Amino acid sequence: MTLSERVVRIVELQTTTKQRDTVAEHVLVRILSRSITDPDSARDAIATAVADGRLVERDGRYAVGDPSS
Repeated sequence: MTLSERVVRIVELQTTTKQRDTVAEHVLVRILSRSITDPDSARDAIATAVADGRLVERDGRYAVGDPSS
């Protein structure tokens, strides 16, 4: 699993029906930096996921992108 795929998976897990529908960037960076990578690489992976359409950015927060678009 690539780092950008892990980012998408984290957003999926953090945005359930009982939680908000977006995740703040600093939360993603913190989660990834604690266990997988450094903050700069985490931000790069987030940007890659957005560029690939797997995540959408809304005011500094991220949601899973619509796979049909």
